Amino acid sequence: MLVVRPILAFGRLAYHLLTTCTGGIGQPLSLLLKIEPLVTELSLYDIRGAPGVAADVSHVDTAAKVKGYTADQLDAALEGVEVVVIPAGVPRKVCFSSVFVK
Repeated sequence: MLVVRPILAFGRLAYHLLTTCTGGIGQPLSLLLKIEPLVTELSLYDIRGAPGVAADVSHVDTAAKVKGYTADQLDAALEGVEVVVIPAGVPRKVCFSSVFVK
């Protein structure tokens, strides 16, 4: 169950989110979360590559602050986070059909 607890910041609802970010699902999800107006802070965490993805995502011109955390910084990544998003799975390949997905 995912419980979303919004906070009031500067007179509007805001969220501080944490997501994994280096996979085929995590990178586009990080970009989508960065452009969401309700997101004020975005913490990106993964076992490798998170600071690089955070640098790329931070160039998107929105007010949300982005920071990347390495595998040994999970405690720091979770500090102050209201929502944790864990994208899991494998992106569907062109040759896949729903018959192969169970």
